[in-house]
Amino acid sequence: MKTSIIIPCYNEAATIGLVLGQLSELVLPAGFQKPEFIMVDDGSDDATADVVKGFMRQNQSIQLISHPHNMGKGAALRSGLTHASGELIMFCDADLELDVKDIPLLLAALTANRLDVVNGSRYMGGRNRRPFMRYLANTIFTKITALLTQSALTDMACGYKLFKQEVLGRLQLQEKGFGIEAELMLKSLRLPGIRFAEVPVNYSPRSSQHGKKLKTRHGLGIIITIIQYGLFGDRRGLVKGQQ
Repeated sequence: MKTSIIIPCYNEAATIGLVLGQLSELVLPAGFQKPEFIMVDDGSDDATADVVKGFMRQNQSIQLISHPHNMGKGAALRSGLTHASGELIMFCDADLELDVKDIPLLLAALTANRLDVVNGSRYMGGRNRRPFMRYLANTIFTKITALLTQSALTDMACGYKLFKQEVLGRLQLQEKGFGIEAELMLKSLRLPGIRFAEVPVNYSPRSSQHGKKLKTRHGLGIIITIIQYGLFGDRRGLVKGQQ
């Protein structure tokens, strides 16, 4: 199978080269083609795009999409989806908080267990450092999402998410910001017959001083997203063909 790895980035010149270097050396499980990497530069005003272009000269499997201005993580993921050609779609952050070496674990879990959706979990196994307020907020968001989807979800906001392309093709994604994480989980896990699991991933959190983009104010937007799609449904259609 072919995997498209979509990587949104905004002012990540300090880390994007390290991420691309690690991704270029990634060894996938047997049965997987070499992945394509779709970089979405979300209006960066640093050297992010230049770093990516440097890697593109050496690796033809890298694509670069550039937004004229910062539009948000959700908008970046949705732009990436329009260029993805793989049967599997992997979302991956560009900040090195997660370990690239865990990506094959998600792919192996999907194929071995015939799953449709695999989510990374930073909080399974108790291995990772957890900034308390960030952990508390995500725990609240996750528990509400798990209740609304009747699932065993443990980490709604993890940046590692793997989907069969056909699953994403049934969703009408709308969010432009960080609420995309909640929208993806709420919509996909409520599909009839969906097969879902989580895989523990390593997590090394960074602070706002070191480039963390998620701020306290974004929590309100995530709550609104959960209410919109989880409690009241999306009047524009939760899934194509349904109202």
